[in-house]
Amino acid sequence: MDKNSIRPTVVGSPFVGELETVFSLARELVHVHVSGSLMAEVIRVCDGFRSFEEVLTLLEDQWDRKTLEAFLGHLLNRGVLRDCCDMSGYIWPFVFNPSHFAQSVTNEQVSAMVEQACQRHRENLPSKKLSVHGSQLTTLLNSRQSSRVFSGQPVELQKIVDIVMGWVRDSWWIV
Repeated sequence: MDKNSIRPTVVGSPFVGELETVFSLARELVHVHVSGSLMAEVIRVCDGFRSFEEVLTLLEDQWDRKTLEAFLGHLLNRGVLRDCCDMSGYIWPFVFNPSHFAQSVTNEQVSAMVEQACQRHRENLPSKKLSVHGSQLTTLLNSRQSSRVFSGQPVELQKIVDIVMGWVRDSWWIV
């Protein structure tokens, strides 16, 4: 990957210390031994909007450019910095679905189970119908009806803003 074509952004949850920063990634903790002031600046400027070159230009007044380039390259290689346009490598470990089979299941057994499932589906003819018996929930859902009356007139944008802002202002999570 050409470093100049990316817009680096910091991923993971960084804990910045005086001489060490720890990034919590999906499968590991990455320990970076560097001054807290440098790491804080890297985190600040690597926002996904600036190019790699712009990041270097912003930081080179305080630190040596060649060292910075090597350091940022190391962060890219360790997965702490990522191109903001390609976050799949960072996200994938969080959503990866591991095998649902025990370790002792062989590939041949998995193939046999798939074949059995396909055979069961082939035996269920489309003409076969299943009846669904009513339940209290089914009866309740079927008897629901809307009692709202709509005017057919558009709602003014200001009214929508007032409603939303009133909800946000009254919400418990706003400090």
